Amino acid sequence: MDSNSIQARTLWIGEIENWMDEQFIESRLLTYNIPIKSIKIIRDRSKGISLGYGFIEFYSKEQANQVLNEFNNKGILHNNKTFKLNWASDSASKAACMGSLPKNEFTIYIGELDSNVTENYLKGIFLKLYKSVIGAKIVIDPITKKSKGYGFVRFNDHNESQRAILEMNGFEICGKPIKVK
Repeated sequence: MDSNSIQARTLWIGEIENWMDEQFIESRLLTYNIPIKSIKIIRDRSKGISLGYGFIEFYSKEQANQVLNEFNNKGILHNNKTFKLNWASDSASKAACMGSLPKNEFTIYIGELDSNVTENYLKGIFLKLYKSVIGAKIVIDPITKKSKGYGFVRFNDHNESQRAILEMNGFEICGKPIKVK
């Protein structure tokens, strides 16, 4: 299967609460008659709990685009709960949709980023403190090409990723405290 075609019809979904599973999210979207090919919530490998994000693969790019446009930052649950949606764009998302995540990769969410923070800068900050950092991804708005103010840092050591969540939450980057999950 061509990974580019998977990427073109796959959305990243964030702000998932620990109790939500794939079936729950699918049931919410099916309420709107939106067919879903697959859903993968990314979980902590040792504890099995949600890391707060995942990937939804649709049957077509048009279906994915419809969901992105209609439901990003809007209530999918008929209440105040909203999800963050964006196009999936990295190798982990493609692997997740194909049923396997890269071995020994642990991803943490970084929010409240200043719009001037680049992927290299973010990676460098974390790499100074954690030797196992292997990459950083800033989520970019596809239309404006500007940062959406959040991203991810990938580690190859679970313990360091968990330490970073505890130690870096509230750390200031460009004079702005970040949120780390």
